Amino acid sequence: MNKSKLLSLTVVVIFAVGILAFNLPISATGWLNQDIGDAGIAGSASETGGTWSVKGSGEDVWGSDDAFHYVYQSLSGDGEISARVVSMADGNPYWQKAGVMIRETLGPSSKNVAALLTGTNGVKLQRRDGSSSVINGSSSQAPHWLKLVRSGDTFTGYESTDGSAWTLIGSYTVSMSADVYLGMAVTAKDNTKLATAVFDNVVTSLSPTPTPTPTPTGPTPTPTPTPTPAPTPTTPVKLILSPGMMINESLQGGGDPTRLVDEQALAGDPPSGNNCTTRWEVHHSWEFVFPIMGHIDLGQEYNLSTIWMHDTYSKGYFKVEYGSPGNWTELLTVYTDKYLFWREIPVNVTTQFLRFTQLDSDAMLNEICLYGTPTGAGDITAPLKATGFHATAWNGKVSLSWRDPTQDCSGTRIVRKTGSYPTGPTDGTIIYNGTGETFLDTGVSNDGTQYYYAAFAYDEASNFADPSTAAATPALTPQAVSDPILIKGFLGTNAFVDDPLDKLSAVGFIREYHSWRWDETDDPNYPGYPNNENKFNPSYAGGGWDFDTYYTNLVNAGIEVSLCMQGTVGWITYPIDFAARPLSPGEDPLDPASYIEHGDHMYQYAARYASVAVPDGNLKLAGDQQRLTGLSLIKYYENWNEPNNWWSGDKEAHMFSPEEFAAMSSADYDGHQGTLGSHIGIKNADPNAKLVLGGLAGLQKWWLPRLQAWADANRGGDLPVDVLNFHEYCYNDTTGISPEDFNFKEKMEEIIAYRDIYMPDKEVWVSEFGWDTNTGSPQSAPTHLAQAQWIVRGYLALLGARTDRAQQYMLRDGNPDSPGKFKSSGLTSPKYDWIPKISWYFVYTMKNRLGDMIFDTEVASGNSNVEIYRLRDNDTYSGAYVLWCPTSDGTTVNNYQLGLMDGTTSATLINLVEGDTDGVPTALTIQNGTVTVDVSETPIFVLFD
Repeated sequence: MNKSKLLSLTVVVIFAVGILAFNLPISATGWLNQDIGDAGIAGSASETGGTWSVKGSGEDVWGSDDAFHYVYQSLSGDGEISARVVSMADGNPYWQKAGVMIRETLGPSSKNVAALLTGTNGVKLQRRDGSSSVINGSSSQAPHWLKLVRSGDTFTGYESTDGSAWTLIGSYTVSMSADVYLGMAVTAKDNTKLATAVFDNVVTSLSPTPTPTPTPTGPTPTPTPTPTPAPTPTTPVKLILSPGMMINESLQGGGDPTRLVDEQALAGDPPSGNNCTTRWEVHHSWEFVFPIMGHIDLGQEYNLSTIWMHDTYSKGYFKVEYGSPGNWTELLTVYTDKYLFWREIPVNVTTQFLRFTQLDSDAMLNEICLYGTPTGAGDITAPLKATGFHATAWNGKVSLSWRDPTQDCSGTRIVRKTGSYPTGPTDGTIIYNGTGETFLDTGVSNDGTQYYYAAFAYDEASNFADPSTAAATPALTPQAVSDPILIKGFLGTNAFVDDPLDKLSAVGFIREYHSWRWDETDDPNYPGYPNNENKFNPSYAGGGWDFDTYYTNLVNAGIEVSLCMQGTVGWITYPIDFAARPLSPGEDPLDPASYIEHGDHMYQYAARYASVAVPDGNLKLAGDQQRLTGLSLIKYYENWNEPNNWWSGDKEAHMFSPEEFAAMSSADYDGHQGTLGSHIGIKNADPNAKLVLGGLAGLQKWWLPRLQAWADANRGGDLPVDVLNFHEYCYNDTTGISPEDFNFKEKMEEIIAYRDIYMPDKEVWVSEFGWDTNTGSPQSAPTHLAQAQWIVRGYLALLGARTDRAQQYMLRDGNPDSPGKFKSSGLTSPKYDWIPKISWYFVYTMKNRLGDMIFDTEVASGNSNVEIYRLRDNDTYSGAYVLWCPTSDGTTVNNYQLGLMDGTTSATLINLVEGDTDGVPTALTIQNGTVTVDVSETPIFVLFD
């Protein structure tokens, strides 16, 4: 049957139950469009001159049900569709999706395959056929071409930077009926928003010309021609602006000025319309941060003739300056009193840099566009070179990652050679040329050949930077980046030296809060650096706390420990201000040498407790101390707690900027690359020791590029931390909320995605999360049971996001009678009491039952009220399913049919209960590969063999 004959207008039918269905013709071309699934805001589509504007809401195209807007035609048999995604805006900035799709029906749970572009997480080839899966493509962003080809039950996805040379993403085999639908899909990944995607070059074919499939060793790359500089314009033209050209000068809470230049295509040339909607704004609670500033580097000097500004609907003062960083001259100040209006302002200035300042909270703008002409003969200055270039060898492939320079960069070219490193951008085989920052080279073999790579960043005028180099030798046995973290090593809590070992045994990893003054005293008469007299056993604190024995007992109990070194000492800042930055009067907070005392102490701690013995003459110990070194008790060393201390009443003394903290970390890491001496920094004591970034309060991802930029300028790109570390609590303005209501997993996925692209060799931790049990606290759980449920589900959310480790806050209550934050967030009652809460039993059971497993995958449940994760033993076939209802209203799902892995011979249900550290086991009967379980808001474990 030719289904296209049936695609006439379907009337919208509305009863008391709501909108049942609709599909509407767009034009005489045969295209129709409709919302698929639960779209919170009705979508739409329009086409003008071959350019499509498609708006879609919805939670996602993923899982058991889709929610998106679909523009489609019918297809019978084989066919293909290709299109360029020109732009995306207004949805979830990281996970909004737009691309091409073939699906069997118009129902939300239909089988489908789609090649999709995400907001910032690259290209994905997805399929649903009973469950959802994904093949990752490049890290490209819009504009980008996508193609999807159906040949029988084989669906193959391709991507391209120019619509001519296509790169294979992957293929799926999905059994679909002959009659299907193909078209363009858009989802906001946020059911409260309406994302807009622009498509052009849309081509469909019922008799596709096959795209050559690469051989098993990978596609033969087609060298991309060297870009040819365009002639210098003599009349003003619209300048090419991008978020990577914008530098944020504001600290905590200063918003994101890159939003001033993130919708250049939508703005038009010349700017018109009201389609630019993202704006540089600051939450109302951050009024104290104003004025906020950011500046843009145009890459070369321009004679600017016009500045276009798109007002929002707020009234405030917005200033523009020109010159150079640190030397600005005011160009203009405007009062943003227009409503969704493009303001055209003539100017006459020559500059490479412009600075933008919001003088008050109502001076928000949606977009800035610039017009002008380049000065002189054009751009002859190459960009800085790419940083963080890594090559990791696997079986028959090499994974490459790098970080483009933040200014004056149009892309990076990767060249491969054997025998020696490429010396120039054409010396060897060009395997990649584009704007991404990762690439998988499959054009290699496992015959012992070493491959040499060079990354050449270039600008729009074809100026190539100096090369960044890396080498790798593929092998039949994959070379893992790191060993997987077992669940017992993932599960952590925050603790103190006087916490009892039997209560700490509920977890496998602790973050030990430790004050510097416990080791070196607050006494202003203490000799201090360089004549330090450290004390560890006994220490200066607690009547002589014995840290040697404390750490030894933990390690012997199978509990790993990470040190969190907090605060300063009185011989640096007297009278003692514990929270102050460790700076003597007059020292420069941006100079690593200002933190030499702190770096010295970090060296001494690692010298004693890390895995390498240092020369005895390097030890700085008080006379009553055993001269011990290389005790192999601690691997991780965190160098502060919440350095972004914006809530302090004395920010000047207590709050680090990212650059200041990078300077201290450089001293703590390796003595600022050895320039401060061989006795400063943990790496000089033990190269195997790991420096943990002092835990940032909140998921402050904006700190990471600022840290890296400092490292680029001061350490040749070598970021002086091994672990990126965050604190986050799930609550709204009045009370705690569940991890799912807070979107804890999704928020962490944004951090992990950034890490994967820009800092792939770093671990990511959440070293504080949790809920109070005093219901007067603004971050409390409603009951002790809810706290226990949410803590376990918090760990699960972080596992699902691929966080490396998580430490709940904390083992014991501070004061359960207090309604203050963090006072009743413990797994037990206060010190000297230590009565376990329900949460202590639940976490202990999680460790005992799942501890030797690793996270495997999220499993589609087919029920929106059921979440499922699968874990597996790292060495055997056995594993576990974890099931729970991601709700907070008492939801239960009885008699749920859980499908098990093929070959499963036995299954055991583990129920979490108060008073039991192993849970209550029940043997399950397997029928036709499934077991029947009751699911509630308390997670259950189904162990299988």
